[in-house]
Amino acid sequence: MWHNRFCGKCLMVSFCFFLLTGCSATKANRKQYDEGLAFVQENKWEEAIDSFGNALSQESKGSKLSISEQILNKKACYAMGVGYYKIQNYEKAEKYLEEALSISYLKNWDEEIKNYQVDNFCAMDEYEKAYDVILSLREDNQNDFSYLFRAYFILDALGKENEKEELLQEGLSIKGKGEEYQFNQAKIRYFLGDLKEAKKGMKLASDNNIEQAFFYLGRIYEDNQKYDKAISCYEAYTSALEAENDFVNLHIAACYEKSGDYESALNVYETAIEKSDGSYRKQLRYNQIVTLEKDTQYEEAFEKCKAYMKVYKEDAAMKKEYEFLETRVQTEE
Repeated sequence: MWHNRFCGKCLMVSFCFFLLTGCSATKANRKQYDEGLAFVQENKWEEAIDSFGNALSQESKGSKLSISEQILNKKACYAMGVGYYKIQNYEKAEKYLEEALSISYLKNWDEEIKNYQVDNFCAMDEYEKAYDVILSLREDNQNDFSYLFRAYFILDALGKENEKEELLQEGLSIKGKGEEYQFNQAKIRYFLGDLKEAKKGMKLASDNNIEQAFFYLGRIYEDNQKYDKAISCYEAYTSALEAENDFVNLHIAACYEKSGDYESALNVYETAIEKSDGSYRKQLRYNQIVTLEKDTQYEEAFEKCKAYMKVYKEDAAMKKEYEFLETRVQTEE
């Protein structure tokens, strides 16, 4: 779900905004914000959060914040929300993302901030809240396939099968043309279970250099238990992206695991967790523990399980894993 939005376009827009406007927010606040941007570029998120926090202006008695101070506050709150998401403090992430949205300036940033809200709510398993935000985003973007598919994934997490079906049928009725449009229609066919048509469309899309088609070809091969071909497609997708992708790594590791190669699966999990952008870190860690358990590496699974529970205290499924692993470790002692 995470698409590294903050580190890209919006960061540069934010930086250029100050260069071009010469806003009247204090130099000290602007300096702190710019230091935060520098820390972001180095992936030093805790240091970035501190700098962005120091960039915030507070109302003093009898005086209100200037427009430029409010604009800087919106940027800093947004940045802090992303930063807290990155370090998995989802409650604080939501607090600052919501605070950013409450500031009426820079309305053209609100869509981007709401996208992060969706990611953050999903990380907290707050799928109903995530779906409400997606619905608000779709109000002005009914024919946007990216929002349609995000809504689909959230409905899937909520187990709402009828609503999923209706949404996909709605997607089939969207009119359009071009290679990207045909790819999205093939993607809908995949989720509807029409693998023959989906595979045909994905092969055509991959021939037209639509990178994501490799991923869905991988999923089709994985569904048909052709794990070697699936892994090749997933790796082709990662290569085309020239970057790690948590969701793809989950599928690569799953293919290795399903083929009985636990060692390769665990290697993928270890590297993926280390390089995770945060979007599926929770699932990667969860699956790693389960795979260690399947590979009878109970002590290591138990240690990683304890670390996991410190971050995700309310995960009922992992609590059961913890109880099971605790008995296995005690038995081995």
